Amino acid sequence: MSARLPECSRVGQIQKRAKRARSVVVERSPEILANASNDVWTLDFKGWWRAKNGERCDPFTVRDARSRFILAIELVRPTKVEVQRVMERLFRRYGVPKAIQCDNGTPFISVTSRGGLSKLSAWWVSLGIKVLRSRLGRPEDNGGHERMHLDMAKELERHPALNFESQRRACQKWRQEFNHVRPHEALGGKVPADVYRAVAERKPTRRHPTYPPEWITRRVSWSGKVIVRGERKFVSHSLVGHVVALQPMTGVRYRIWFYEIDLGILELTSHEVLLSAADRIQSKRAA
Repeated sequence: MSARLPECSRVGQIQKRAKRARSVVVERSPEILANASNDVWTLDFKGWWRAKNGERCDPFTVRDARSRFILAIELVRPTKVEVQRVMERLFRRYGVPKAIQCDNGTPFISVTSRGGLSKLSAWWVSLGIKVLRSRLGRPEDNGGHERMHLDMAKELERHPALNFESQRRACQKWRQEFNHVRPHEALGGKVPADVYRAVAERKPTRRHPTYPPEWITRRVSWSGKVIVRGERKFVSHSLVGHVVALQPMTGVRYRIWFYEIDLGILELTSHEVLLSAADRIQSKRAA
């Protein structure tokens, strides 16, 4: 009976599952510089309520930070597909903002993915939009948006409409009044519609990523992995179809980049080093 091989000599047969990188934790309130329309859009899902007939209503709201202009109140499910559909329509109508501020909820952010990116926020980044994340459990980081939600709670949620469709119409009527009738002290007594200006020339077009020529570029596969020096390494399911760059570090370590976002370190398994250690053990036993 052959002797059992030591653990290190079985490299390539059994490998430990690689630990996934933790998302970057936001420790400071995001710095919001909204000097003009479309500099920053804030967005969130207001807490849901039911219409009188029991139908669930989930208001997704988008607001321009500079003018307070509400770009959308849409009753949609909190999924990437439905939110992206709304955002595409807004981009075509109003232009693409420079930045989007959101909390860490689904589908905006994935706190278990590299860089905190979800499929939705990775799409934003590919369009050239900076993603500003609030701190976990700190709604005051998006205070202006939260105050608008309080108004909605008092004037819409407390007086639910008959059914889903009538609630949708009530939300649109409320948005129209907020934008065109209600003056704001912070706007010098003007209404948001007097201040907001669309920037329609910025269309939602995915950027072509450019990285230094010495970096390795890879397109992330359907399984969220890239192949580097013959190894399949997991990066993120959120980046499927996107191109990332691997900046060579020391030895078998690479820093992963997605456009301007640092996604942390990827480390290959050094088969050569481990196998040579196994060979030395076997040689000693043979002697």
